[in-house]
Order: sequence, then structure tokens, then C-alpha cells
Amino acid sequence: MSESVRVVVVGPGGVGKSAITLSFVRKEFLVEYDPTIEDSYSKSVEVDGKTVELDITDTAGQEEFRGLWGDKHLQAGDGFLLVCSCVDASTLSDLEPIQTQIIRIKENSKVPMVVCLNKVDLEDLREVSEEQGREFAEKAGALYLETSAKTFHNIDEAFIQLIREILKSRTSCGTAAEGKKVVSTAASSAENKQASVSPESSGAEKPSRTKNPSKKKKCIIL
Repeated sequence: MSESVRVVVVGPGGVGKSAITLSFVRKEFLVEYDPTIEDSYSKSVEVDGKTVELDITDTAGQEEFRGLWGDKHLQAGDGFLLVCSCVDASTLSDLEPIQTQIIRIKENSKVPMVVCLNKVDLEDLREVSEEQGREFAEKAGALYLETSAKTFHNIDEAFIQLIREILKSRTSCGTAAEGKKVVSTAASSAENKQASVSPESSGAEKPSRTKNPSKKKKCIIL
């Protein structure tokens, strides 16, 4: 039986979100940059022996376009790829408000996320170190990978790792819910058992009937 998973790719403009998505879905590198408003893709993948039907939403990075997708896709997403560029230090800083928005919308500080420091094939132009990327990911509670859409470095791994985190979070939530159900059932059973115990079976004395000490007056008809 397959599971459905929805991944949302987010990040500032020009960091390679669409390139990463197409490298994974179509195994092709996007050469020309065309600002995305919103694109959706579907792909069936095998993860740890389980078939996963994956829906991917590639969102706009430009500030003027973000209002077009806004909270809607963040609410619907099961997990998120947070993409920044190693050749532009400002893009790492730009991830922070996006990550904060995700936490706010999902009302959960443990949302499955993977931070992708992209364009590592441009090592000579690098402005963000691996240590800086890992530090941000650790603070965000996310996994960290360095990626290159051009060379396909860690592209599959980014999506597979995110899917694993999503499935793991579902298992954890299911276990917690089952635990609450067991506790609730046990408490209900105890209450019912206590309510069903009669005074006779519990050895408690029956309350005595209070007799009226006053005697009835006789009425004599002459």
C-alpha cells in the first residue's frame, strides 16, 4: 500500500528551487532561469521498500510573488525543502523568516525540513561555508545537505531524506495518539467498573429506613 506525501520547495529567488525540482523529477538541469510563480509535479518513488506517491510544489521565491501562494501551500505541505545558494550569503539569512512562517502556519516546531545549500559546483564563488549552513539547519531543527542541481549532487538524497522524516513523524504521531487512546480506554473502563459495584457486593451496609416514631391516631365514628 502506497502513501501520499506532499513536499513544498521554498526559498528566496534565484537559488535553484526549480532546478533542484526538475533535476529530481525529470533528471534534467534547468539552464535558463525563469522566475517561478508556482509549479506542481508528481512522482512515484521507492523509499525503504515502501512506495510513496510524491506531490511536489515549487513555489515563488520573489517577494512580490509570495503572496500568491502564501500560507495555503505551507499549511498543505507535509515537509519542506529550504533552499539557499552557497554563492549568495544573503539567501541563507532569507530562509529564517520563511522557516518561522512554516512553524507558525503548521503550529508545530518539529516540522520535517531539509536545508539545501545549493550550487556547490560553484566552489570558487562560495560565500557560505558548510559550517554556517549546518549551524542554521541545527537551529531550525532541520537536516542539512549541500546540493548541486547541475551535477545532481545530493538531489535524490534531499528528497528521500525528507520523505523519511515525514514518514517517521507520521509514525511518531500515530504512536502518541494510540497511547492516548489506551490511557483513555483504561480510565473509562475503571470508571465503568467502579460505577457497576453495588453496595451488597462491596460489603457496604444498606442505609436503614427511618421509622416514624409518631403513632397513628384512631378515628372512632359514633
